[in-house]
Amino acid sequence: MAKKSVYVEQVHAREEKGRKKWPLVVAGVAVLAVAGGIGSTFAANITLNGDAAVEFAQGTQVVSACDPTISTSLSSKVVSGEFYVQAVDVSVDTTACTGANLVVRLADSSNNLLTIGSGSDLISIDIDAVVAANGDEVDFTSGTASVTDGVIVITPGSNVAASSVDKVLIETN
Repeated sequence: MAKKSVYVEQVHAREEKGRKKWPLVVAGVAVLAVAGGIGSTFAANITLNGDAAVEFAQGTQVVSACDPTISTSLSSKVVSGEFYVQAVDVSVDTTACTGANLVVRLADSSNNLLTIGSGSDLISIDIDAVVAANGDEVDFTSGTASVTDGVIVITPGSNVAASSVDKVLIETN
């Protein structure tokens, strides 16, 4: 009988150990679930730009130019939580465009021209003046421009909402 009693005690001891671990397992799972819920709640409450996409409509350009390989890109900045056009970068062969003016306009998806600065819908830049400034900014009526390594960086004179820009219109004359 003594052998049976020892065996029964061992079985009961194992059952007790298992019962003691069960609350710890449940508590651990609960902590992980709560931590995951809090993390997803914080992440779900962060929104940028009202969840609206900011696109610059790459590939839509109207070009009449002294350089057939002119290309543009836009950069943006954030002011008080809103995205604005920081600069229009124009890659152009400044030698081929000697004596030309570069005219830059921004348009929305309905082809309405956007005000760039000083109540104007365009920035007209004398390429020779920008090249002669040798990297320094040159002021124009609706913004500023400078050139570095063949890229003319045009800064609008006013904040243009990045979400409203659908097209960059470039011409030289």
